[in-house]
Order: sequence, then structure tokens, then C-alpha cells
Amino acid sequence: MIKKYFPLMVITLIAASCAAPADNSANHRALPPKPTSAGNREIDLPEENINAPICIDYLDYGDEIVPPADKPLTISVFFRARMDINSRLLGKVTIPHAPTIWLREGKWESNKSVWQFAPITRPAEWVGKIELGGACLNDGTVMATETLPICVGKGPILDRVKELMEFRTTDTIFIQGYNYRSILGLYELTGQQEYLDLVRKWLDQFLSAQLPSGAWDTGYKHIFWADTGSALATLFNFYKYATAQEKERIDAALKKYVDAILITGDSEGKPFVHEDGSLGIGFTDHQDKEKQKSLNKPYTIATGLTGAQIFAGMYYLTGNQQYKKISVKACDWLLDTMLPNGQIADYVDDWNPGRKDTNWIWHRWPYDVATYAGEGFIAAWTYIDDADFREHLHQRLAEHIEWLLYTQNYDGSWARKASSDQKRSHGVVNLLLWYHRHIKKDPRIVRAVQRYCLLALDKQRCQYMNLSRERISSSLMLRALVDIIEPGFDCRRWKD
Repeated sequence: MIKKYFPLMVITLIAASCAAPADNSANHRALPPKPTSAGNREIDLPEENINAPICIDYLDYGDEIVPPADKPLTISVFFRARMDINSRLLGKVTIPHAPTIWLREGKWESNKSVWQFAPITRPAEWVGKIELGGACLNDGTVMATETLPICVGKGPILDRVKELMEFRTTDTIFIQGYNYRSILGLYELTGQQEYLDLVRKWLDQFLSAQLPSGAWDTGYKHIFWADTGSALATLFNFYKYATAQEKERIDAALKKYVDAILITGDSEGKPFVHEDGSLGIGFTDHQDKEKQKSLNKPYTIATGLTGAQIFAGMYYLTGNQQYKKISVKACDWLLDTMLPNGQIADYVDDWNPGRKDTNWIWHRWPYDVATYAGEGFIAAWTYIDDADFREHLHQRLAEHIEWLLYTQNYDGSWARKASSDQKRSHGVVNLLLWYHRHIKKDPRIVRAVQRYCLLALDKQRCQYMNLSRERISSSLMLRALVDIIEPGFDCRRWKD
């Protein structure tokens, strides 16, 4: 049996009837149909053939990213070519520790390339496999049997999220930010007080660690506005749960931070926010006055995470029009760097003088950039309630979304396998989810996120990500998975 995957849950589909071709000597042609049985009895499978063609394009379960367990499940099988409508597609669903589900009833759609099964009902949430095979092409050739994963219900994803939480200990503030934003999302999802208490404890420690300058050490002796933006976003999410005293501390810390960027500035007193909308990097070796150096040329990631995200959040909290202007200009600067194919540039002008290293700009970190620029776009759109700005952002982002969908890997991931870029690529999922929910419904996004989710749930297939040791990967996957089961948890309006 030819299989595409060896993951968690399987449905096997077999042709119950294919018209026998005139030349039966070709062993990849359909054999006369075998009788099938009803009820819980097994279906007789046709003989397997390694020369049979792979025909399935994708499966469709409806409009939802995760098919709910409390509703009948309708599975539609989309083929790459038109099929013989006189053949039938049958199958079985294999679920660990549960009876096999045999699929017998279904029909071809009028375009002859889609088979829809009759709805099935499972009372529990589950993960398993679908094996599909046996239907015939128009010339009578029997398709190869293919094995595909499926997840029904959010329970399996929540279990995976809890596993990833075990690896949250780190001194690196940007990883802390993603971890504790996700833990706060789990509180909103489950109502379990322990999650809120964890975030509150972290908040106290984080605010206490603010430097006199208004910045934070990233966790590796530098001050980077990019890393700090990832951490500070947690403060906006927690604000609605904060006590009056905690709100005062958050307000003071955020004001001190933006003043460090806008007023104190670099070693020459120049602000880190530039006229063109970009932001600089920050300071290296800030603990050593002799080695300390300010880096204040345009930096894509800082522009996304602090320029677009944090200043949008500050506008939401304070109504200060200056903060809104900074966030809007940051978004425009990021999108102005985009190629016609939708890829956003990675500019780090202090470390790539004259932007001479084009490999750095376009090939080193393309999905790292998509993750962090996307985080900025989401925050700006969410916190800046301006119809003209939102429409402008929507129109300019369309090509970027197309690029993300077009370049997804076959297994559901993005970026080169096991690369540093891939460690940070998981935030692409958050951007796609936000775009699908708020900008434009797109079934391709549903399928893309489903493929990613099924990869994340399959520990064997995603073993190359080394999630138990790679804290960056696990924190960003945690954020992506929580967003799948608790929509919009990572950035939402809460005071109006």
C-alpha cells in the first residue's frame, strides 16, 4: 500500500466498483468490483499496486480549521484529475483505541473530481488516519491507496499545547513573551486560575527587571527593540486582568520604554524611530560601557515588533496620535520593502552595510521576517480602529499572503527544514489565521493551517524540529496552536 504519511489517524478509501477495461493484462488497471458488505463488516480491498498513480489533491472538512467533534463530519475528497463516476470510493477511519469506521456511502460531484462521503458522527475528539484509494481515473486506471492524517475536535491540540508548555523556562525575554501570552490564552480557554497566576508572577518579575534607561536586557547582554517588543505585547494582553496597582506599573513601564526610544535615543541622542518609519536595532553589550555600542540604522524586525506592534498598543491604551502615526508608518515601511512576489525584505543595515549581501536580505530569514512583520501587522490592524488604514493594510498584504500560501512545504511547515529560519516560522500561522478571520475567508488558508496543525500533532513527522530542546520553536508553535483553538487570543481589543 502506497502511503503519503504515517501519522495519527487514518481513513482508507477503496473502489467498490470500477468498470473493467478492455485490456485486463495491464496490472495497474481496475479489476472487476468485489461485492461489499454493510454494517460493521470489513470492506474487501482491491489488490495493491506500486505503479498506481497518486490522485488525491486534498481533503476538505468544511469551513472550520478544526472540525468540531459535536457535529457530523463530512469528508470531501478532491482529486487532481477527473475520475470515472461509475467507480466508487470507500474507506475506513482508524482511530487509536476505537472501533474502525467503514465509509461506504458517498457520491461524485458534477465536476467528476470531487467525492463527498455521507456524514459520519464521532462523539469524542480524536486524531487518526484516513486511507483513501481504489477509485478509477477516466481510463480505468485504479488510483493508489493514500494515507492522510485528520484531527477532529480541539482536545488533541490542547494536549499538545500542554506538552510544549513544559519547555518554557528561559532567560530570553522574547521567548518569555510568547510563552506567557500563550499561557494567558490558556487561561481564557480553560478558566483555570493557575494559568493567570503564572502570568501575574512573570509580570511582576519582568517589570522589576526594567533597566533605569527604560529598556530591558534581552537575556544575552544586549538591548534589542525587536526582542523587547515580543515580550511587551504580553502586557497589553494582561492589562484587562490587572489590578489598579498593576496597571499603574504597566503604564509607567511602557511610557519609560517608548521614551527611551523616542527621547533618549542612541549614543548621539538621535531617536530610534526614523522619519521613513523604520526603527534601529538598539544597543550591544550594554552592561560594558567600554564595549557598548548603539546600532540605529533600519532594522526590519524591530520595525515590526516595536514600531508597528508596541506603538499601536500604546495608541490603544493612551489615544496618543503620535503613537498611531509611528505604527502606521512602520507598517508602510515594511510593505515598501516587499518584492512583487509578496516576500518582505530582511534589512539589517548596521550588519549588512549598503545592503550588499542580497542572500541575507532574501534567503537567510524569509519566514522569520514573515513571522515578526506579521505580528506587527496584526497588532496595528487590531489596535488602530481606522477604516482607511485597515483597508490600505488589507490591500497591500494580499500579495504577501499569496506568497505564504504558495511557498508552504509539503509537510505543512514553512522554511528550509531544521534551519534557524524555520525555528521562527511558526508565526506565519498566526498571520494567516488573522487574515482568514478578519480580512478575507479563504479555504486555502484553512487547508494550509490544517496541514501545519497535523504536522505539529505528529511527533514523529515533526521530530526534525527538535521541539524538546529548541525553545524558540516550541514557544512560537505554542503561540500558533493556542491561536487555532482560542481565536485571536494573542492580540485583541478588550476595552471597547
